Amino acid sequence: MLLSEQLCEFMGVIIGDGCTNKYGRSYQTNISGDKILDLDYFSDILISISKNLFNIDPKIIVRPSGISINLYSKRLFEMLTKRFEIPRGIKCYTVKIPQEIIKPSKEMISATLRGMFNTDGGIGIDKRKTYKKPYIRINYTSASPILINQISNILKSCSIPHSIHTTNRSHKHTAQQIQINGEKNVKSFINQIGFSNRRHTKKLDYLKE
Repeated sequence: MLLSEQLCEFMGVIIGDGCTNKYGRSYQTNISGDKILDLDYFSDILISISKNLFNIDPKIIVRPSGISINLYSKRLFEMLTKRFEIPRGIKCYTVKIPQEIIKPSKEMISATLRGMFNTDGGIGIDKRKTYKKPYIRINYTSASPILINQISNILKSCSIPHSIHTTNRSHKHTAQQIQINGEKNVKSFINQIGFSNRRHTKKLDYLKE
């Protein structure tokens, strides 16, 4: 399968909120999200990508804890684990953006980051009176130091200012968070990378005014 922006966005989703594993003779790739906030993105974008790229028509599974889709395919499993070297099973501490995606073009890496931030990124809007107008920031948190370093280097290459902070997820493991702060820097991120998840875009509508 040739590398494309659609495939790269899918890979970003896998890096952010996906996992893949083998159970007996079954090869499963799972993507999870919020059952309310991510429903549109799953139904409008992810299912369409799955049909177009892999000829798979997954169903959205709704549970009290969230939503997910399962893609059962040995070829997809092997593409993720062998070609793109995505760790099977628990991957949050070691996952990274594959070199095949970083090398070719800015469009490919932008699509990958878009998939990552669509699923595992966040947008915060501070409306305290200390600010003349709402103060906005975009963030991405990961327990993989390699991934955080890759994101930082990509943002630097795009001249998007950002900061890195350490956050405690548990007593045993720490995570790091990329923060893109302020309207000017957020607009730069939107123009070069952007979002395709309505969960995020609706928070950014006021920037168009």
